[in-house]
Amino acid sequence: MSVLAKTLSTTALALSTSVALASASAQEVTSCGGTEPFWDLDIGPKQIQLREVGDRTMTMASRPAGTARGYTADFLALYQGKVIEEEGRYMNVMIKRASCSDGMSDIDYPFEVLVLSGTELLRGCCF
Repeated sequence: MSVLAKTLSTTALALSTSVALASASAQEVTSCGGTEPFWDLDIGPKQIQLREVGDRTMTMASRPAGTARGYTADFLALYQGKVIEEEGRYMNVMIKRASCSDGMSDIDYPFEVLVLSGTELLRGCCF
């Protein structure tokens, strides 16, 4: 499924999912995405995968989420690792409890995500 199609179908389900996610911890989040450009992030038990429009994919091994000093696991989750597809490239993912808008709908998501890899920074919402 293309990133755009997945983002649109995910947005259609977001209202009901957002209510359930509101009581989840940051470490329980499994799906995030963003617009301009469209991208999505899947957090699974074995890998974390970022897919961007144009079929660029970055994958890293999934490890238990860390947290930042002074924050609890329900508020903030941190993932860091080497990107499998590109030698010497790393990816950092930070999911935090914060009101988030995708800029395309009136849906208020309960988690924001920042993805940093090299000099690229993506911001999106988790659903």
